[in-house]
Amino acid sequence: MLKFLVIFFSIIYLGGLLGRWFLKKWVSNIANQQPKNENNNSKKEGEVTINANSNDNTKKNNIEGEYVDYEEVE
Repeated sequence: MLKFLVIFFSIIYLGGLLGRWFLKKWVSNIANQQPKNENNNSKKEGEVTINANSNDNTKKNNIEGEYVDYEEVE
């Protein structure tokens, strides 16, 4: 029984150490991949670009000038 307990707790202890090591490696891999994805974008920080289709602009302009009459209800 004592032999079983020693083996059982040593497996749990080693599993915790290996799990912690693998978790650190996994998190560092994810952290290292993140800046690579952001560097592919060639825009500078704070730079704004607007891409619009001419069809969308005409539809929005027609809606903006519409007047709606209303009455106040007390």
